[in-house]
Amino acid sequence: MNNLGLVRVGTAVPDLKIANTEYNTEQIIAQIADAAEKKAGFLVFPELAVTGATCGDLFYQEFLYRNQLAGIEKITEATAGTGTVVVLGCYLRLENNLYNCALFIQNGEIGGAVFHDGAGRGLDAVSGGRGGGDGAEGFFEGNDAVLRRLLQI
Repeated sequence: MNNLGLVRVGTAVPDLKIANTEYNTEQIIAQIADAAEKKAGFLVFPELAVTGATCGDLFYQEFLYRNQLAGIEKITEATAGTGTVVVLGCYLRLENNLYNCALFIQNGEIGGAVFHDGAGRGLDAVSGGRGGGDGAEGFFEGNDAVLRRLLQI
């Protein structure tokens, strides 16, 4: 496919359990391994894949957030040596606001994050209106150490 300028893109819909980040992380890692074996250039997961999208007020619990970050770290490590770019839906807490975003992960590193377009999405769309702001202004201001390490800044 490289000679033709094409790339193989896969989509993944893992079997998820709401707020069970350990189980969800295992499912995601298994699908990454399968996609890498099939030589996928990109593998795209749904939004909030590590936690599940219907956590509601649980999104505001420190326990769920920390477990999600630990899951993201394991998923990031699992991409080492695969070459597959993983687009992973998750949420991030920045300056005490929650943002629904997608991380781009490849070869054991997070290369970037894309946030919803700011049209009132934050986590409002999944948490009944209690979500974050309209964009990611000040993205790296006041971030916690785990997130800084994951994003390699």
